[in-house]
Amino acid sequence: RLTESDYSSWDHYVRSKSNSSIYHFTEFKAVIESSFKHKTVYLAAFTESGDICGILPAVELRSRLFGRFLVSLPYFTYGAALADSDEIYSALYSDLFEQAKLLGAEHVELRAMSEQGSLQKNMPAKLSKVSMVRRLPSSAEQLWADIGTKVRAQIKKAQRFDLKMKLGKRELLDDFYTVFAENMRDLGTPVYSKLFFKAILETFADNALLCVVYWEGKPVSTGFLLHNNGRMEIPWASTVRYANRISVNMYL
Repeated sequence: RLTESDYSSWDHYVRSKSNSSIYHFTEFKAVIESSFKHKTVYLAAFTESGDICGILPAVELRSRLFGRFLVSLPYFTYGAALADSDEIYSALYSDLFEQAKLLGAEHVELRAMSEQGSLQKNMPAKLSKVSMVRRLPSSAEQLWADIGTKVRAQIKKAQRFDLKMKLGKRELLDDFYTVFAENMRDLGTPVYSKLFFKAILETFADNALLCVVYWEGKPVSTGFLLHNNGRMEIPWASTVRYANRISVNMYL
């Protein structure tokens, strides 16, 4: 189990792995614990010389409907283990399953980009979700040419309206959250606390960015951006329902 004295070594290991995500850093451990009050199970594998050679972050969730379970990682797209070999992957997962049994958890969920280690290859898997990745060209003009006629037409449709866009951080949180909360309500999905997003913006000040589109002076479309390791993603994006007719989400 990870101790505070190992935080620096853990984060150094995350930075060294090309397949790591921003969610693997220990700062997200603190964000989850402070925002949701969940207990965490962070496991690290060490060489005989004391160097980290594998990590596995997980969070304990409790639900009246689904019982108790461990997820690596909840709230985010990516998690699961990072390791130097198949044997270390399998050792980490075996230990996590033992931790789950001790906690009385009913199951473990691993949000992995690919199969990791021989042990995971034998686990049941849901393959219905995909990650869509686009390599960005060197210029906006090339991207405009690459996205195709249909998408360009949708963007041009939105540009006919009086739209304004702002990029920022904490100062845009209220506008972001107004759109996000309304969209989640319309979808019938429970909304995360504003404090959760505030914690991410403050903890990852150099990696987080908010984008908000305004129509007639009101926020109508928004995205929460996180960048790390040469990649930028939008883990949360929302558009208010009445603005969908002008393709404002494509403009975003």
